[in-house]
Amino acid sequence: MQSTFISYGSPDEAFARKLYEVLRQHGVVTFFFPEMATLGERIDTEIYSRLHQHDRVILICSEASLNRAGVLHEIQETLDREARDGGATYLLPIMLDDYVLTAWKEVHPVLAERINRRVVGDFRRAREGEAEFNASVARLLDALKAVRPAI
Repeated sequence: MQSTFISYGSPDEAFARKLYEVLRQHGVVTFFFPEMATLGERIDTEIYSRLHQHDRVILICSEASLNRAGVLHEIQETLDREARDGGATYLLPIMLDDYVLTAWKEVHPVLAERINRRVVGDFRRAREGEAEFNASVARLLDALKAVRPAI
């Protein structure tokens, strides 16, 4: 499994923590800031180095997260990394609401357009119950496989 960095805004921390726990249970090495940030490090230095240490960046897309300065910085840094690495794909967006598909285009049109050119994981129903959450997680875990079967 590819290693991951979870990018989210603090209003989505409960969801991010639940996702972190289930990823760990499935053997995915995951950076989750509250649990793994190095004490005493500058936050910007810590984020930059951790973004680059992990194979994928799971971007939690919600209205609560997508307009936060830290999340916007993490998105831009990941997109820059993709460009530096010849068009590699590191960013893996998942949505908790429709904001990334709708109103975010008015606030951050360039970033919204770049994110919406990707297949965005649908976690909108994941808060309704464990079955919905587990179905969304299964699809995410499939995307994180180091080697995926040919279609």
